[in-house]
Formats: sequence, structure tokens, C-alpha cells
Amino acid sequence: MESLNEVSPVCGLDSRAKWLTGAFRCALWGCLLLVIISMILILFRRTFLIYADEIEYVGSQRRQESVIGGAGTYAALGARLVAGAEYSGSVGWIVDIGYDFPVQFREMTELWRTSCLFREDKSRLTTKAWNKYGPGDHRC
Repeated sequence: MESLNEVSPVCGLDSRAKWLTGAFRCALWGCLLLVIISMILILFRRTFLIYADEIEYVGSQRRQESVIGGAGTYAALGARLVAGAEYSGSVGWIVDIGYDFPVQFREMTELWRTSCLFREDKSRLTTKAWNKYGPGDHRC
């Protein structure tokens, strides 16, 4: 096809309509996958780390410190969103933290009203992650 407006002889849709249909299908499957993963998290309690991320950008003075991070954090948040307010307590997770865990992280996660157990170890620091991004926000 030479232009986006040309009609497909196969299904009678123009190229843009086929692209939108494909994009919608991908979004639908993505949402379904998120729901399945979230339901697994609701049913099986997990142990996660909440990271205190530091983000640096190449060629810039811009830097962010103490950004809440860790895949488990966002998995629990996704499960909480799927569970809704009525069933938020069914999302259970255990978070291992060090003595320097940022108070604002704990306050933020408590607002989600999940069944979160914080296990504090006074003998260690909280796990931290350093992320560096280059041009186009690609991770270095």
C-alpha cells in the first residue's frame, strides 16, 4: 500500500483502522495480563523490596534522589488498583527495610491500605538503586 488512506482488499479497512484495531487488541491483552498478575499477587502473599532510587541523567545537572522504586512496589500498587478500595486489604506483601528507610515511603504505602508488613532490620541499610539515563531517556 502506498498511502495510509488506501483501502485493504482483504478486510475493507484502511491502514489506519487496521493499526488502531491492532493497537486496541494489544492494549486489551496488556490489561488482561495486568489483571491476571494482580490477582496472583492478591492470592499469594509476597516479599518485596522497596528501593530508594537515585536517578541521574547524562549531560544534565538534573538528578532525582529518594524516588520510590522496585518492581515489587509497582506490582503491589497494580494489585491494589485491581482489588479496589473494598478489597485492598486482600493485597498482602512483606517489605524488608533497613534502619534508614524513608518515612515518606512508608506513609505513602500505608495510604494504599494493603496488608503490608514492614520487617525492619536495624543492622543494615535500605536497598538503594542507581539509574542512569542517556539521550531519549534510554537507560545506560
